[in-house]
Amino acid sequence: MSDFIDGVINRVETNDPTLTSLDFTGNYTPRPQLDALLEGLKTNTNVTELSLSENELGPEEVESIAEMLKVNNTLTKLDLSVNSFYGQGAIALAEALKINHTLTDLNLTDNCIEGEGGEAIGEMLKVNKGLKKLSLYFCTITDVGGIAVVEALREDNKTLIDLDLGENMITDATMMVLTEVLKANTTLQRLGLAMNFVCDQEATDALVEAFTVNTTLTWLNIELQYKFGEIKDKLVCCITDTRMIV
Repeated sequence: MSDFIDGVINRVETNDPTLTSLDFTGNYTPRPQLDALLEGLKTNTNVTELSLSENELGPEEVESIAEMLKVNNTLTKLDLSVNSFYGQGAIALAEALKINHTLTDLNLTDNCIEGEGGEAIGEMLKVNKGLKKLSLYFCTITDVGGIAVVEALREDNKTLIDLDLGENMITDATMMVLTEVLKANTTLQRLGLAMNFVCDQEATDALVEAFTVNTTLTWLNIELQYKFGEIKDKLVCCITDTRMIV
């Protein structure tokens, strides 16, 4: 495996035009090879997709990835799901994406970034003009981070079309802000809210109203959400061939 990775790194460093996608999922890439890969990607102009999912990446490794993103103008898709870089790593990525506007798809699923990481991502979304798809599923994001993320979509961010906030720790407080944002946002098309802690009747009624007012959102995931059946029943009139609630 080590020889294989070295061969791939060599192709990255020599800017092989036939190499456009890198999938290191579950490889647990050693730090020296990861550093060499990231250094090569700083100048590579052909690789557009990179997966480092399930690589036990910690904050320091992700900080190195963030440094690469500050100068790379080719990557459009990055998968960092199922790692362990916490808020520190998320903050580093957020700072990089204030500069990088080329990346369009970022998957941070299953990383414990919590409130501070969510706050940093929210601040990034206010200025980033590239991201179209962002997964923050199962990231232990609290209301502090959740509110920061959704507030960025009120007026500042006009590019994100797909956001997954499912299975976090957001509650009615985030939902109340989100519902007001959805009334104004005309960009977001897909929104995941499954398995959170929204319980208040006022919050669920506000979501129904917002989905009714918003005509841009075409896919809403509230699976296993409290009062899921009640919300879905109230939104039956909004469901069409091109508009789904799951």
